[in-house]
Amino acid sequence: MSVTVVCSRESGPGYGPVNHSEKGPIMNNTADQFAAINKAFYDNAAKFASLSLNKAERLARFNLNSARVVLEQGAYTANVIAGIKDVQEFTSLHAKLSETAVQNAQGYSRGVQQIASEAQTDFSALAEEVWTSCSKGLATWMGKATKNSRQ
Repeated sequence: MSVTVVCSRESGPGYGPVNHSEKGPIMNNTADQFAAINKAFYDNAAKFASLSLNKAERLARFNLNSARVVLEQGAYTANVIAGIKDVQEFTSLHAKLSETAVQNAQGYSRGVQQIASEAQTDFSALAEEVWTSCSKGLATWMGKATKNSRQ
């Protein structure tokens, strides 16, 4: 009797249970079964690494865009300050610039929080998918192993 544990929902070559049909290859020893388990864990680790890199890339891109905006804002501010002619104009400019700086900081914080929240959601979904798949596969494997030990 063949027993297979699958910890991945992927389909295609190299994924899923090895025993696809009665005519296909049958895993008949424990080493093959553990090799399939290890491959599934490897595939899931690769998914985790890919997701991590995607989120890090998105955060880096966001930070670069934010730095570009800050530099542009700094150049604009320097030009405006250079054109100030009296104290009253400086006072009103200071209030506007302070308000703009606070708005930019809030926008940056919201952007980082959004990226972190999406990453947490994606990692949680991946962890749940892996856990569910592994739990079902392990339960099936244990059930078959128990049944085979009684025979």
